[in-house]
Amino acid sequence: MASRVSLRLIYTDEMSRVLEPLDPALSEKMVIARVVQEINRLALIKHDAAAREIIVHLLVQEVVRSRMSADQLVAARDAVHGVLVAARPRRDVDDPETWDRYRLMWPHLAPSQAMSSSVEAVRQLFIDRVRYLWLRGDLDRGAQLARETDMCWTELEATADPATARVLRRQILQLRFNRGNILRSQGRYAEARELNTATLAEQTRLLGEDHPHTLMTAGSLGGDLRAIGRYREALEMDQRTYPAWTALYGEDHQRTLSAANNLATSLRLSGDVTAALRVDSETYERRRTALGPHDLWTLSSARGIAHDLLEAGQYAEAMARMEETHRLTAKALGADSPDALAAQVLFGIALRSTGRLAEADKAFQAALGMLTRRFGPSSSEVLACRLSNAANLLTMDRFEEATTDTRQVLAAYSERLGSRHPHTLVCQVNLAAVLRNTHRDEALAAIRESVTGLADVLGDDHPYTLAAQMSYGTLLADQGDLGQAEQLYVRTVEALARVLGPGHPDTLRCRANLLLTREQLGDHTASAHCSATINQLAGLLGEGHPTIGTLRSGRKLVRALDPQPF
Repeated sequence: MASRVSLRLIYTDEMSRVLEPLDPALSEKMVIARVVQEINRLALIKHDAAAREIIVHLLVQEVVRSRMSADQLVAARDAVHGVLVAARPRRDVDDPETWDRYRLMWPHLAPSQAMSSSVEAVRQLFIDRVRYLWLRGDLDRGAQLARETDMCWTELEATADPATARVLRRQILQLRFNRGNILRSQGRYAEARELNTATLAEQTRLLGEDHPHTLMTAGSLGGDLRAIGRYREALEMDQRTYPAWTALYGEDHQRTLSAANNLATSLRLSGDVTAALRVDSETYERRRTALGPHDLWTLSSARGIAHDLLEAGQYAEAMARMEETHRLTAKALGADSPDALAAQVLFGIALRSTGRLAEADKAFQAALGMLTRRFGPSSSEVLACRLSNAANLLTMDRFEEATTDTRQVLAAYSERLGSRHPHTLVCQVNLAAVLRNTHRDEALAAIRESVTGLADVLGDDHPYTLAAQMSYGTLLADQGDLGQAEQLYVRTVEALARVLGPGHPDTLRCRANLLLTREQLGDHTASAHCSATINQLAGLLGEGHPTIGTLRSGRKLVRALDPQPF
């Protein structure tokens, strides 16, 4: 074992079973405790009562090992493996309440050479370990361990008998599924998709299409498709995977709920906000009932609902939910955990959406600092936060800072994701907004490209395409092309009313732009309609919202967007 051993591993039934052949009295845990004290008095170990562990000096370990035969060493390692397997929590590593228990075991995997064990349950601990590292955001270590374990098990498989080789192959594929998750979280989307595609094909042949491992990889591949911007394909896959989980394991199974979460994400990214909110709400209630309000996955569903509410234009409710969700996530998982940081960024977006710009600025700045320290300045998490922060800077009229950040994020997205990825195109929409008053020609070129690209990638009626069209109309009006702007506004208002509803803030924003344009064209009846529209929007956002001040001063609106997580 490692030099530090928790007493929670020593005072166990399995340790008693291991020690009993040496001395029948050691079947009693109290006797084991007495022996620990005797060895402690001999200074062969150090008993740390506060930490509830013993510390065995490395030199003592080496001396003891040197006196053991090869067979004794193998037997001792097998005994340790038995103790570790017995200590494994009954619940999966996905449950944060098990993490303290798992952390007792991790230090002993390498010293006991557990990776090359012939026992399936011992090897499973490495799959648990890789997934734990992914869940905790320790991506580099997780990726390295996954690679090393894959190589070791592949070598074992080559010399194993057929039955053992089949078990090893199943575990290797499960390991690769978890490695695929890490690759996607590292922003290595093409590699993740390639690995998951191959893994899914092999699992389908080996295990069948309805095996839980196969369905889990199918869900992960859907995440890869979302990551590379192929939202429609991801939605089609999730629409197959979720019913399969439901039919085989029921609506309340945790993997079914994970599949439901994936489906809601694909629906939101595809523009079907109403359906996404319905699925997320149902998933949240089921998780809350089964897992409790503070569980990692319950809190994840709470963030999904907030995303849906923001897209649905229900900003105040989204803000209230995210204030509570961020507090609960930071308390349960730590303020610098990936989930808490994602919640803080989303809280900042909700604050900005409700017009509380100074508070949003504080939330974004705090999140940026922690995200940069945790994941690095060029990570996907930092880029998304910077873009959302730049939108807030734009609303605060801090144009130079907003322009710098938006340009830098656009350059990173273009290189990493390609010019046709939705995130890149969303960034171009925002660039047009920040350049509106300083570089009109460049702004027009950016918005034209984004409108065309979003229509091709997401469809003519996707909310993001329509938001870009609204900004395009405003830029056309700015340069005096009021007739073309009016025509574009008319088409966009009709589409927004159909897709999001006539009372959605985006629909009302675009309608106000249209009516302001008609006033400029000499339509004297437009003024009263414009005031009524602004009043209706003020009823939703509040009179003090920056949007209302802009419209009441006779200025038209552009739209800045936030990159949606996938």
